[in-house]
Amino acid sequence: MWAFNFSGIVETIFVGKFGEAALAAAGITNFIIYLACSLAIGIGIGVQTETAHRLGRQIQFLARPLNAGILVCLGVTAAFSALIWIVAPFLMQQFTEDPAVLAITMPFTQLKLIGLWAYSLVYIFRGYWMAIQRPIPAFLILLLTNGLVIVFDAILMFGLFGFPALGFLGAGIGFSLAGIIGSAIFIGWSWIERDHSGFFQGLPDAFDFKQVIKLGTPAGIQEGFVAIGMSLLILVFGKIGTTEQAVGNVLIQLSTLLILPAIGFGLATHSLVGEAYGKGDLAELKAWSNRIALVALAFTGVVSGMLILFSRPILGLFLSNPEAVHLAHMPFVIDLITITLFSVGIVYEYTLKGMGKMVLSLCISTCLYLLIIGPIFGMMLLNIPLSILKIWIMFALFNTAYWGVYFVAFRLTRKSVHHLAVADGTGISPIER
Repeated sequence: MWAFNFSGIVETIFVGKFGEAALAAAGITNFIIYLACSLAIGIGIGVQTETAHRLGRQIQFLARPLNAGILVCLGVTAAFSALIWIVAPFLMQQFTEDPAVLAITMPFTQLKLIGLWAYSLVYIFRGYWMAIQRPIPAFLILLLTNGLVIVFDAILMFGLFGFPALGFLGAGIGFSLAGIIGSAIFIGWSWIERDHSGFFQGLPDAFDFKQVIKLGTPAGIQEGFVAIGMSLLILVFGKIGTTEQAVGNVLIQLSTLLILPAIGFGLATHSLVGEAYGKGDLAELKAWSNRIALVALAFTGVVSGMLILFSRPILGLFLSNPEAVHLAHMPFVIDLITITLFSVGIVYEYTLKGMGKMVLSLCISTCLYLLIIGPIFGMMLLNIPLSILKIWIMFALFNTAYWGVYFVAFRLTRKSVHHLAVADGTGISPIER
């Protein structure tokens, strides 16, 4: 999971060389792209859940959910890309009033939309390979893909090796090229093992589509709400000022990087819990979730403690303006302190997803995000003065609540299940007490 965001962090460093307007534009584009592929991310989670359940029930041809997920993903991504291409000019004007930012945001977004379908497929394949408990191939391909993003960005933005220097827009081209190469490798690797997995050996049937959509849609909606929340934050930062919007983009990128280890632990939990759920082994399900939560807490705590010591130099990598570094410093420290609890919450969130409790996870996440985003947006509409520090203090409260609510939800859900993963020929059918 580090690979996904590390390339984004490097891209942010590169973009920062072109000024605060470019940083603000990159922030707007990245969250629009995140919103566009949110449903595809959800479909990938659905593929992972259904595949893990099939693994636990020892059903052959594990790639059938993958086959359905690919087709659904391509259709959804094409529709979202076309819609965003049409409404993008209107969206940009809502995020910022700075003409310098508006002038470069639209072409940058269009360049990334060209390769959005490919990056969306990467999420689908990642879910499948994690579910069959073979993360190494997925890791290697993701590492290569995101490494290519960095290489292409450097070459195209700064004109290395005789290529023309495209500046800020080179990052958009690099993103799309790397995504296409990465998805092509995933397809080729899966094709090599098609005899054992059933990868595209005939079209998926109605049940495959039903399961992937049923499990993936709530997860995709949940990702969409997160993307909308982050987009609203960028909008709020833009209303405060261009410097604040650039600082906000950097802080969100760093926050995302900090929680990526926890998401990686969560994805592992998802697969292991999903298999235990498929086998009906409640003790194994409980053991995996609690053990991995402790590992996530310890790992994130150690990393956050070390980063606090070097918080100002780290911010200086992204922000050349000393005033911007000062503005970002205290929110960054607050984030580092509370991110450990948030990481534990992520593990229990993915535990619920591994059990197929997608709607419950959606409800919890949506309520929590509304409780934090709602007041911030309301204060903006009422012209109540806002600052980066005030917003991040509110997010510290959100981080603290996140782990507690998901832990309680996991405990209550686990206690209510009497028989897990009862295979009746039509899929998972938990019988509640």
